[in-house]
Amino acid sequence: MSLTTSSNVWLNCSVFRELGTGGEGTSSDAVSDRATAAIALSGTCSGKAIAAVLPSDTASKLVPPPPVPSSLDTEQLSQTLLEVVSDKTGYPAEMLETDMDMEADLGIDSIKRVEILGALQERYPDMPQPSLEELAETEMRTLGDVVQYMQSLASSEAAPSKEAPSDASASHLEASDITAGIPRVAIDLKFLPPPDRLEFGLPDNHCCVVTDDGSPTTSLLVRTLSDRGWTVAVLRFPQSTRPNPVPIPDAIRSFQLENWSEEHLQEQLTAIASTCGPCAAFIHLNPVFSGDSNGSVSFPQTEAAILKHVFFIAKHLKSSLNDAAQLSHGCFMTVARLDGEFGMGQTLPFSPIGAGLFGLTKCLNYEWKPVFCRAIDLSPKLDAEQAVQHIIDELDDPSRLVVEVGYTSHGRTTLTDDPPI
Repeated sequence: MSLTTSSNVWLNCSVFRELGTGGEGTSSDAVSDRATAAIALSGTCSGKAIAAVLPSDTASKLVPPPPVPSSLDTEQLSQTLLEVVSDKTGYPAEMLETDMDMEADLGIDSIKRVEILGALQERYPDMPQPSLEELAETEMRTLGDVVQYMQSLASSEAAPSKEAPSDASASHLEASDITAGIPRVAIDLKFLPPPDRLEFGLPDNHCCVVTDDGSPTTSLLVRTLSDRGWTVAVLRFPQSTRPNPVPIPDAIRSFQLENWSEEHLQEQLTAIASTCGPCAAFIHLNPVFSGDSNGSVSFPQTEAAILKHVFFIAKHLKSSLNDAAQLSHGCFMTVARLDGEFGMGQTLPFSPIGAGLFGLTKCLNYEWKPVFCRAIDLSPKLDAEQAVQHIIDELDDPSRLVVEVGYTSHGRTTLTDDPPI
């Protein structure tokens, strides 16, 4: 498993936990379950590459499960759920009913659903931990369906398993028992030809939001987009991120985040929409965070805060980007600066946190069918002109057959998996 793959596991567990799927006191078993789902959902790893991760049934044989309630009070659970939904969505609790459709009536997407279930888990810490894979396969349309699911989860976990081995037999599980049925594949780089070009325009009176990475790349990119007639707004993270950012053209409006709160972010996004129009395209330029030269892996807290904010930005721009895509074109693009080879080049030290951008973008590509989603890894060795040219090339690519691409001085690549080993 590559460093980037491992970082995606760590990162998505961390982000989902920050967004509400756990917190202080989360058990190691719960984190393992989330890691399994995170590999399948995200990053530079295909779904087939869930090699070295234990299936949940085997994990349960190796580690005694936490105590769970034999049943949950339906009325109390329903009331708690309504309180959590009210807190997460802003709807008054008194207007919520369990027969409401989560998506049609309340606008709750899968990311928000994970937040809600995570908050429920905090209210009921002894409740069995649902896996993201199981949630993806379980149809939960209404709030009442969530209550029934949590009830069934508690009941099934409380029931003793006829096949559960004794403590003595569990200690003698062979390695072949643990890895049976798990395909192992080798991930490799695949060179791609340059993308085709079909210049897209934004819907009338819409804008493109670009985050500032503090480098000349931002200034050149927003100038290039403005020259093609786009209305561009620059969103800057708190100044502590990049104390001395490169100035942007005076004609481009910029919006400064003063702190890391989600509420302040939402205020700034609202201000952008009021001033520049609804967002039809979002481009996140992730700053370069170099890893330790001694070979150890570093996890900069500033980069983690930025990544978490990109998740929040996706949440708050969902409606705007999807609406724009229905009108003409909507775009969600993330630009990481690992090594240009998804962390597989092993030539440059880098922080692996940025790898989570690939997981987010690929998930949104499944969630937001009308929106063009693309994740790019640019080598830090590329200068601003080269970086902007590659970003524009990908922005104008009409093909949706590839979601993640990397660029180095050697060319354009993506990831592929070889046949099972």
